[in-house]
Amino acid sequence: MHSIISMVGIVLTGKENYPEWSRMVKHTLIYNDLWNGVCVGEEDKDPVQPTSDKELAIWENKNNKAYALIAASVNEEVSCHISSYSTAFEALQKLKELYDTHSALEVVQLMIKLFTLELKNNDPLALASEIKSIMHDIKSTKVELDISLIAFLKALSPTYSNYLESLQANGNLKDITFDSLVKKFAEREKSFGKKTVPESFEETVCLAHKEKHPAQDSTRGRGGRRGRGRYFKGRGGRHSQAEKTDLHCIRCKRNGSHDASTCKLPWDKIEQRRN
Repeated sequence: MHSIISMVGIVLTGKENYPEWSRMVKHTLIYNDLWNGVCVGEEDKDPVQPTSDKELAIWENKNNKAYALIAASVNEEVSCHISSYSTAFEALQKLKELYDTHSALEVVQLMIKLFTLELKNNDPLALASEIKSIMHDIKSTKVELDISLIAFLKALSPTYSNYLESLQANGNLKDITFDSLVKKFAEREKSFGKKTVPESFEETVCLAHKEKHPAQDSTRGRGGRRGRGRYFKGRGGRHSQAEKTDLHCIRCKRNGSHDASTCKLPWDKIEQRRN
């Protein structure tokens, strides 16, 4: 076994060294004439077992050697994932599925690394080389950049790093979106008995409006002032009559009376209207 490991030059321990292991094991299999027809078919398609007895016997011998080389170059924990397979191709595909997937969290970590680079030893060329290397790693993940998701993940780190890493380990960050991650955090906060995040985009916008424009003191009357003023007509309000015709509330969907920042309709009533 030690001689096989020395042939490959690396032991697969997990996601962190899969790219290097994959490259080394492929070269080793190619060198030993165990790649084509066994680990990959013609034109990079799945390999097909020969039909004739003689060719099948040769193929099985090669497959057994290739599988042994692969199994001997991974650690005990990793080997548990491929012990149920009988072909080298199946083993390689399973390892690729486990360790060659990328998530938005990885992209965020690479981007943080990218934007925290500093010039060292007054060497701009070395800095440029490092930037190119990180950009290559980002592109190789083939993860479509979701700016809102990236901003959310970056802000959550390092406070929620352990939770995010657990999601990644379980494969829950592979195809995650901003909305689905927000939903996961809402469920998490709810399980801890904390206030959950808004359930809809309209509620989010409304809360943002209220933070920027706090409601006037209710003790001052319905309109904040009484009587007829320069900006008030009739019973008072925040807007002139002409301005009110352009108003639209994204919470209760009413037009011409108020906007989301001054809407007073309770959320349960809004949900009843929507349903």
